Order: sequence, then C-alpha cells, then structure tokens
Amino acid sequence: LYNSSRVDQRYEPVAVVRETTTDPKEIIVEIRNALHTAEQIEYMHPSIELDATIVVSMRNQKGITIERANPGDRIFMTLADSIPGIQTNSIFRRKKLIQ
Repeated sequence: LYNSSRVDQRYEPVAVVRETTTDPKEIIVEIRNALHTAEQIEYMHPSIELDATIVVSMRNQKGITIERANPGDRIFMTLADSIPGIQTNSIFRRKKLIQ
C-alpha cells in the first residue's frame, strides 16, 4: 500500500453508454480502453449493481464489423445478454490483466 503513490485498481472502464437502440442487446458506446470481441465485461448500474456479459460483435459508425475498438471510437456493441435498465452515460468495465 505505501510502496506506491496510489492503490492499484483491479478493474478498468472500457466503454461509456451513449445511446440505446430498439434491440435490447445492442447499444452505442464510446470506448475508453481498447476492447475486443468475445471479452467479458460488466455493466455498472447507477445503484452499483453489476451485470456480466460477453461482447458478441462490434460495428463502427459505417456498419463495418470490427474485432477491436480503440479509445475514442464510437461503436455499436452487441452483447450476449440483454441487460435491463441500461442508461446513457453509464459504464461498462472489465478486470484488468495482471501486469
């Protein structure tokens, strides 16, 4: 704890919800940290409740399927499970890789 200037975090934000769509499994997000298809992520409800899911596919704004999204990208993300109550400006996170 005292060997560094701050506590290491076990999770990192990967996406911020920008819009929901008519498909409950597809949302429009802005990427914060690089994200790949098939990654497990967690939706953080405003109540701090968590829902885990898998990224099934991602499409850029032109509708082209992508395997990796980079920070700053705005994409359509399809999830394995529909998550009730997704709100704009809420966050998806994932466990950090051990370094």
